[in-house]
Amino acid sequence: MENIKAFLRILGQINYILTSKQKRESIIVFVSMIVCSCLELLGISAIYPLIQAIMDENAIRTKWFIKWVFVLSPDISYNSVIVILCICIAVLYLVKNVASLACSYIQSRFSAKFQREVSTTMLRYVMKRPYEYFVNTNNAETTYIVTGSSSATYGVLTYLFRLVAEGLTFIMIGVFLLYTDWMVAVAAMVLSISCLLLTIMLFKKRLKQAGKDEYSALIEQGKALGHAVGGIKQIIIMDRRELFVDHYVDTALISERIARMKGFLESCPDRLIEGVCIGGFVLIVCIRIVLGANPIEFIPVLGTFAMGAFKMLPSMSKMSSNINGIVFQQARLSMCVENIKEIRKIEEERKKIVIDSDIKENNDGNLFFQNSISVKNVTWKYSKSVGNVLQGLSITIHKGESIALIGSSGAGKTTLADVILGLFPPQEGGVFMDDIDIRTIPHTWCRMVGYVSQVPFLLDDTIRANVAFGLPESQVDDKKIWQALEEAQIDEYVKSLPEGLNSYMGANGIRLSGGQRQRLTIARALYESPPILIFDEATSALDTETESEVMESIESLLGRKTLIIIAHRLTTIRNCDRVFEIVDGKAIERDKNSVIPAALLG
Repeated sequence: MENIKAFLRILGQINYILTSKQKRESIIVFVSMIVCSCLELLGISAIYPLIQAIMDENAIRTKWFIKWVFVLSPDISYNSVIVILCICIAVLYLVKNVASLACSYIQSRFSAKFQREVSTTMLRYVMKRPYEYFVNTNNAETTYIVTGSSSATYGVLTYLFRLVAEGLTFIMIGVFLLYTDWMVAVAAMVLSISCLLLTIMLFKKRLKQAGKDEYSALIEQGKALGHAVGGIKQIIIMDRRELFVDHYVDTALISERIARMKGFLESCPDRLIEGVCIGGFVLIVCIRIVLGANPIEFIPVLGTFAMGAFKMLPSMSKMSSNINGIVFQQARLSMCVENIKEIRKIEEERKKIVIDSDIKENNDGNLFFQNSISVKNVTWKYSKSVGNVLQGLSITIHKGESIALIGSSGAGKTTLADVILGLFPPQEGGVFMDDIDIRTIPHTWCRMVGYVSQVPFLLDDTIRANVAFGLPESQVDDKKIWQALEEAQIDEYVKSLPEGLNSYMGANGIRLSGGQRQRLTIARALYESPPILIFDEATSALDTETESEVMESIESLLGRKTLIIIAHRLTTIRNCDRVFEIVDGKAIERDKNSVIPAALLG
């Protein structure tokens, strides 16, 4: 009963993941399986009359399956009839095998398409998760959610299709064998099903645990690989290459152990089923002979059963392997379902908030930033944290104004910036653009704000692709790119490159200097010409000279853009209009003259 419930639960999970279109397509797959199973039955049933015809020449004219030959040609010879029967069986098997190949292609196409759609769906769902999720989750785990979920659902669906196909074949052949000799058929089927249930009972728990262990092991392996590749410069400098390789080997050994156990456990049922079924079949034949059955008369039945066993034993072994495969993938499938449930829940919650289309925008469908940004009584904390990072914080920033955020490390400066960006929805209060809650205009707000972080992120691609950032090539406007590069004061450098905008920069801009990388991210932020720019300690990793050059780029935007600058050094905020210090989760405005030394104000 427990196994049946578990199987039904897995079917329910697959049903939950499948879309309406995929469910309709799966019906075609199942119909093709039924057709193939019927052809398998015809293939097995054709052996019985052939053996009868070979053994009983006199009785051949009375058989329904061969009467049509004598109607067409009354004087046909016995040998010719046998040849015709053999040709018919050969044609039947040819059709059966072609149909089986077509069925396999339909299954493979559906499963592969399903895997692609699931991985795409999972990535789309993951990308829609709140920003805090990415803050709290390792990149390797996030990556595995996408790749592992798709491979798990693909694996379970493939196993399920094969299980159904083999199950239908087993049942249909079993029904025919019941018709041929019910006593031997019942005994053979009881033995087979008993072996199948026994293998499930013996290996289910171990395989299920192995599946869970594999999930954890692959995440750790992904982390180890990410650390080894991502920190290669420091690793080489500190001569730690072997240590990082050793750490990866440790995680790979765990994966190896799990794979070894999985392979062994999946091979055990084949040997068990084959041994028990063949032994049982031989025993049943011996018992029939002892009970007085004529071995000569029994030969057609034996031949049919031998052919049936030739098909049923592999089917039984495959059914066992497919069930074990489903059990092994169960942990990852459950993880996939839980992630989809959580994301769908988030989507439902978002639908409760008014979206852009419900806002009365101006005639061209766009809202414009006209007056101010207001942060009103915002309280925010991490979901797993006890204390609030921001506590009833309020601040108003007027259009065209530049403000600086200062405070000790961990005071909440970056958190406030993330709240303003819309990355962290406040638990209390809100952020408003011209009295409109930014949560009601998420897409519009994204067009209003540009962001430059402390650690620049660059694609392993061309300068053009990095500035346009994700836009299809057909939508990229080179004029806007050059304008952004000019405002970021890096256009002359790009013009000096042999390939200009088509120049590749290497992984995370490794071919550029620190200042050039930061200027490029500033150009990216300026590409869509947003009226608001947030600089989160954008020059903290630069030397003094380079910092001064980058600050020239930033200060050239004063008055033309609304700037929010998170400061790590007072030299970066000397030209700001106002200064706010973040203390105890609140924003306190400070007199710029008292905060910044007179020498810096110059």
